[in-house]
Order: sequence, then C-alpha cells, then structure tokens
Amino acid sequence: MAEEGDYNALADRATSTVVFEGVIFSLMFLTALAGNILVCLAFINNSTLRRSLNNYFIVSLAVSDILMAVLVEPLTFSALVTGKWPFSDAACQYHGVAIFILGVVSLQTFMLISVNRYVKMVKSNILYKKVFKKNTVLLMIIFSWIIASISLPIFLLTGNRFAFNSNRSICYPVSSLTGRVFLHSTYALFIVIPHCIMFFCYFKVFRKIHDHNAQLANSAASGNSEIASQSYAREVRVTRMLFVTMVAFHLCWIPLYALELAVLIRNDLDAPRAVYITTTFTVSASSSINPIIYAVMTKDFRDTFKRILFCTY
Repeated sequence: MAEEGDYNALADRATSTVVFEGVIFSLMFLTALAGNILVCLAFINNSTLRRSLNNYFIVSLAVSDILMAVLVEPLTFSALVTGKWPFSDAACQYHGVAIFILGVVSLQTFMLISVNRYVKMVKSNILYKKVFKKNTVLLMIIFSWIIASISLPIFLLTGNRFAFNSNRSICYPVSSLTGRVFLHSTYALFIVIPHCIMFFCYFKVFRKIHDHNAQLANSAASGNSEIASQSYAREVRVTRMLFVTMVAFHLCWIPLYALELAVLIRNDLDAPRAVYITTTFTVSASSSINPIIYAVMTKDFRDTFKRILFCTY
C-alpha cells in the first residue's frame, strides 16, 4: 500500500527508541481504557451521578475515548513496534476515518457542554429546564455522533484516500489538492465553528461568575440567599471542572492543530520526525486525562471510583 513520510525514520529507529515509544503508548492505552470504563461504571452504579445531565455528556466523552483506545490505538501501537504499517489498505482507510470521527465527536461534545453551561449560568433556570431535559440531552449526543460520522465517508466516496504516514505512525489524508480542500473545509465546519461557540459561551459564563461574586461580596446573605448561593457554588464547581477537561483536551490537540496549520501554509514542510510523532502521542493522551480530572475535582466521581476499585458497593 502507499505510504507517506520518511520510511527509514520509522524503520531505522534504535531499539531503545522503539521500546520507549512502545511502553509510553501502551501506558496511555491502558490508562484511557481503564479510566474511561471506570467513568461509565461510576455513572451506572451511582444514582446521584445519573441525576446530573452534565454527566451524560461526560459518558459520551468516555465512550469516544474507549473507542479510540480499542479501535485506533492498537493499530498505531503495531506500527510503532514493527516500524511499518502491517495491515491492509482497507484497515488504513478505517484507521484514518476512526481517528477523525472520534476526535470530532469529542469536540462536538465539549461544544454541547459549553452551551449547557451558558444556558445554566447566564440564562434563566426556566429556559435551562425547558431546553436541557434528559431526552433532549440524549438526542443532542446522538446527533453529535451522527454529524461527526457523515463527513469522512463522503471524503472517501469522492475518491480521496488515507495513506500510512510513517512520521506520524498513523494513516493520514493523502495530500492531493481535492483532498486538502475537502479536509480543511471539514476542519472549518467541525473544528473552527465549535471553537468559536465554546469561546463565546465560556467567556459569558466566567464573566457572569465574576459579576455574581462581586455582587455577593457587596450584599448581606439571608437564609434563603445562602441556600441559593450554595446551589450556585456547586454549579460553579461543576463548570470549572468541565472547563478544565475542555482545556486539557485542547492542550493535547494544539500540537496537531499547529502542525496542520503549518502544513496548510507550507505543503512541503519537512519537520523532524519528533515533531510529527509528538502530535500522535499528545492526541492519544487526550483519551487518558479526563478520568484523572474527574477524580481530582469531583467528590462524587472520586468516591464512586474508590468504591468500585475496592469492591465496597
């Protein structure tokens, strides 16, 4: 099958490099798989977690990360260990499509979370209850998966293809003019627009939180207002946790975004293999980090994780 990149840079690595990359990648795989399965089990076993609509979005993120670990990362690991793409061309097309779809699903979910936080924290509670019902949230999640899944099959049906890129150790779109135009149009639709929505929503949310805190500092709290303040404080903690997960996701994907922008500007970019392979590792790390954040920042998740791990249910 066709390959892109400097093949010898992958095949001729020192044994120590092969072992190092294999060990790090396998640790990220195990962390992503175990951590996100733990998130799903916590949601199933804890009725308090199931009552929060935010956690339905979290479970959607966990499922996409589990699928990334199970369906994508073993193929990448095999390429890292063997120094080549050991599978068929059809497997390469599947690999490239799966990476894109699962990445876009996560991004769409983060966008939905930001809209949820915007309506909850900035708009009225009445509007929030009208818009964010359990069935509506489930439909939002299903729709985000459908939207993410329809673009890449179109990419393939229009004659474009993925080829194994040995510098990245993943299957990557072949750099034809048509393919690049389609791919970057897809980036604009599925990546740029969600980023704009997230920026707007969180800007409004944190400005509202700042204004609320300033107002609270200048007012005397009655019994009822104290209860309302406690409820608001819980929502602020939830918002901050969800915001941290979004920031962590983007920190993992920023190296790839930056590299894609550089390639868009200069198609003949010839960066060292370390630059390319770093983006593969950071994207894979994005599937591992969320369960750690939930455990650190959310008591309900942390306590439920402990009960599951120590079989104290």
